[in-house]
Amino acid sequence: GGAVFDGKQWSGEPLGSFGAESCSDKTFCVAASGDQLSTFDPSSLPLPSLADPNGSLQSVSCWAVGSCVTVSSGGYEYTQQSATWSAASLVDPFGLDITAVACPGKNFCVALDNAGYALTDTQGTWTVDEQLDQPGKSFDYLSCPTTTFCLAADEFAHAWTFDGSTWTSVGQIPERGVAGLTCMSSSFCVSVDLVGDFYEFDGSTWSEDSGNAGNAGPGVSIQCVGSSFCMAMGQDEVSLRNGTTWTTTAMTMAGGTALSCVFSNFCVAVSNTGQYSAYNGVDWSPAQTVSSDELVSVSCVSITYCDAVSTDNQVVNGSS
Repeated sequence: GGAVFDGKQWSGEPLGSFGAESCSDKTFCVAASGDQLSTFDPSSLPLPSLADPNGSLQSVSCWAVGSCVTVSSGGYEYTQQSATWSAASLVDPFGLDITAVACPGKNFCVALDNAGYALTDTQGTWTVDEQLDQPGKSFDYLSCPTTTFCLAADEFAHAWTFDGSTWTSVGQIPERGVAGLTCMSSSFCVSVDLVGDFYEFDGSTWSEDSGNAGNAGPGVSIQCVGSSFCMAMGQDEVSLRNGTTWTTTAMTMAGGTALSCVFSNFCVAVSNTGQYSAYNGVDWSPAQTVSSDELVSVSCVSITYCDAVSTDNQVVNGSS
């Protein structure tokens, strides 16, 4: 189901399950997974759903309220302007599954497919940049904090940067596989590997941070708020970075799946049992159940607004 957090409690009717989500500001979020699109606004009636006959939705990204892109298996894209979603458009000429998309600004998106190709959308026109990676390497780690910087990596820690026009290999991250990554700028990215070790990228060089994420593995959720505070969450543990040192503590909630931080004293985590827990800078709140389904994604855009989703074939937007 879908849920909305207002800073004190969650509300909203179960709407199905979701796999990927993007929020552009406090009043607009979209989540995607499976093979359907729909919208949800708690203050009004749901808008019409859009079935996806061309594949299963994989990822979604928004750069402004009512301006989003979602991509699917088979290489299709939908775009949203205001309350209207376009028909499916084939943007990957090879018909491959698009595994990730990031839209850091208006009329500019970057996507990756499962054969290692990178694609860019400029002013509504998609082009294939080049094949950066080999097929079958889970080329689906992507972070684009601006229109002039992206970092992409595969599960084997091969990494590339993008300056808005050209992709450049930055070699292999000196870690044992990628479990998660995030960038705040072109000079500050953090990656966590499959055994929980952290690495920082300054724009040219990777260096290992002290500390370990403990119960790491594929799909570790990691978020940074500036360069002095980061949080990474595995199944049952959370690691905090204050300055350059990581420390790991147990959570009050088991089975953590996704994490979102707005400030160093406000983060929300969700779990595979439909629970959430909030962090106030010191402690985690007791876990509370908000969904009967596994929650796989959460995005908070202020201390009074979060959106959490599980795994169904829809895209949902929510405003408070």
